[in-house]
Amino acid sequence: AVGRTSYRSRGQRAAVRAALSTPPGGSLVVALPTGEGKSMIFQLVHTVGFVAADQSENRSVTLVIVPTVALGVNHEQEAVSVCGLPPPLAFQGGNDVQNNIIAERIAEGTQGLCFASPEAACGRLRDPLRRAAQAGMLRAMVIDEAHLVDQWGTGFRTEFQELSGLRRELLSAAPPGQALRTIMLSATLTDSSLETLRSLFGAETNFESLAAVQLRPEPDYWIAPSTDEATRVAQVLEALHHVPRPAVLYVTEVAAANAWHTRLVEAGFGRVRKLHGKTGRAEREEIVGQWRDGALDVVVGTSAFGLGIDYGHARSVIHACVPETLDRFYQEVGRGGRDGMAALSLIVPTGKDVAIAE
Repeated sequence: AVGRTSYRSRGQRAAVRAALSTPPGGSLVVALPTGEGKSMIFQLVHTVGFVAADQSENRSVTLVIVPTVALGVNHEQEAVSVCGLPPPLAFQGGNDVQNNIIAERIAEGTQGLCFASPEAACGRLRDPLRRAAQAGMLRAMVIDEAHLVDQWGTGFRTEFQELSGLRRELLSAAPPGQALRTIMLSATLTDSSLETLRSLFGAETNFESLAAVQLRPEPDYWIAPSTDEATRVAQVLEALHHVPRPAVLYVTEVAAANAWHTRLVEAGFGRVRKLHGKTGRAEREEIVGQWRDGALDVVVGTSAFGLGIDYGHARSVIHACVPETLDRFYQEVGRGGRDGMAALSLIVPTGKDVAIAE
């Protein structure tokens, strides 16, 4: 159905089968390692549908909640080629024309897949989603990077937890036997995150979880002794002249991303781009496209360039910072070696990094 002849692992196979067997109104949490193909789950929800479901194949909506614009763009590009869906699929702030098209298609039940932030789902898309649910045309709500419901939803972006209220509203609007399924995907699911998801999305329904997490063997981990900023700059520049490419250079702050991009251009790097929270929509799409096409040697990024961005052949991931959580580190290291070949992880910390992380 999606042009694949085999699963990447037994874990992916078990996850796909569990997801497509979720009963109406039920919830499923899936934990798979980075690079194990979680996106195939919602692609199959759209193209194959659920076991014994009575929604018509060509009229339905699967809402996929994504935390970053770059991830929504990445998923859209993949879904257009894999599922043959016509764009737009990614709901993005500031693009009213495309967003209105998506909202109308959702209300009519013809959108197929829609990638949107929790803020958009709880706001602009709430009414179209309710209308799709009332017509029995809302197949599923998929929450990608579901650990963020616990990590970000308590204070940083509360809409992640408000999704539970939206879900209850959509469940109550649906005709009998046509309630949406809720599928939550993550590579870094702690006990705390799982309990939060259970309390928000599993209190009154079938709630199951499936974990097939393992430490991926591809990355080789290197940690430099803590140093000062000037020494770090010299060490990271030297590393970038020698590590295998394509490479990602991660920092925490927008200003640091801008500074590193300038340094690399001045050092003679030609195929280098930067992506952070203030990068515009069109530029994000261009950078994600270039990265996926193998047209870049280095991307300088904050965590805005990370979650779920898929390109198989990235060879090196360098951190000129200390990530604020182990989850963030695991996610970002997971950009490398997704083709199963060896990859490099290098952290070059300074004394100030821990305070910034805290």
